[in-house]
Amino acid sequence: MQESILKEASLLIGKHGLRKFSLDDLAAGLGMSKKTIYKYFSGKDAIIAGYFDEVLGTDRANTLGEMHKAVGWRDKFQAVVFSYHKYKLPLRVIEEAHKFYIQEWEKVEAYRKFKVGLLTDLLHEAVEQGGCRPTIRPEILIYMIEKSSFIIYESEFLRKHGLTLRQAWEEVYRVLVEGIFEKK
Repeated sequence: MQESILKEASLLIGKHGLRKFSLDDLAAGLGMSKKTIYKYFSGKDAIIAGYFDEVLGTDRANTLGEMHKAVGWRDKFQAVVFSYHKYKLPLRVIEEAHKFYIQEWEKVEAYRKFKVGLLTDLLHEAVEQGGCRPTIRPEILIYMIEKSSFIIYESEFLRKHGLTLRQAWEEVYRVLVEGIFEKK
């Protein structure tokens, strides 16, 4: 039942945002009373916390699973950058968490750091195995990865340029892995 509640909540959060989705709408969408929802969650904040835990938890599990299956650092790097989560975590929901749901925001920030850590480890692995040019300075690339990871907070930039978060990450990935100049 908790999964059904979170699934419906994710749809409402995607549609209305964190602050505007209501337990009344949730109960109506599930065809149950709010009293039934309270058997599983203590309230709206607990549902929001469960939503973030589910999104970030499934993303973490998927990332680690795909990394485990990947062959070579390049495929592992791609698995980290393009991971999957069970429910959508729209950019505007991340913004809303930043402004109004500090605990959930801290979960997003901790997860961003987790992913940067994975990418940093992969970069060190690539350098040690000769997968990067010998002239590459890992500390510069690590700094670039760290700074690029803040793109999740740049919603105004993304909107201005008509980019989704995934599209922005795809471009960051291409630049880091393929470079910026055409191959001759």
